[in-house]
Amino acid sequence: MLQVDCERTLHISAVVMLRRSDKRKDRVEISPEQLTKAAIQADKLTHELGQPMRVLGWYHSHPHITVWPSHIVFSEDKSTKEQQIQVTCFQSLNQNLEAESAQFLRNEVPLYVVPTDKLSKPCLESMVELPEILFQEEKDSFDATTRLAYLSVLAALNNEAGKLYRACHTDR
Repeated sequence: MLQVDCERTLHISAVVMLRRSDKRKDRVEISPEQLTKAAIQADKLTHELGQPMRVLGWYHSHPHITVWPSHIVFSEDKSTKEQQIQVTCFQSLNQNLEAESAQFLRNEVPLYVVPTDKLSKPCLESMVELPEILFQEEKDSFDATTRLAYLSVLAALNNEAGKLYRACHTDR
C-alpha cells in the first residue's frame, strides 16, 4: 500500500501478505481475488490512517529464471554466507498504443529505502500473517496428494514427512 503526495513521490507504508495461487518455482502468481483483497485493504487503510492509500503493485521474485535486464543477481559472500539482494522498480509503458500487439518500454523508477525505528500497526499485523499463509499453502498442497487414488503407502509416508519438514522450516 502506498501514500501519495503532491511531489509524485510514493511512500510505501503498509503491506498485504498474499497467498500464491501457483507455487511452481519459476513463477509467483496470485489470484484476482487476492488483488481485490489488497484493494479493499487499501480503502480500509485510507479511512483508518486519514490519508489516501492505494495498491502500488506487488513484490515478486524470480529465483530460478533470469528476468529483464538479463544478468545474474545472486551472489554470496563465502566468509559470512550473506546473500546479495537486488531490488528494481519500474513501470511498463506501452509504446505501441495503436497496434494490436503491445510493445512495452521499461521505465526505471528510483527507489530509496529510508530507515525507520518503528513499523506501523498495519505492517506488523500483516507480517504476523505470513507464517500462517505459508503453512496453509503447504497444507493445501499436501491435502491435494491425499485425494490421489493411486498413491502408494510409501509415497503417502514421504508426503507426510515432507509436509512436516516444510512446516518446521517456514522461517526460511
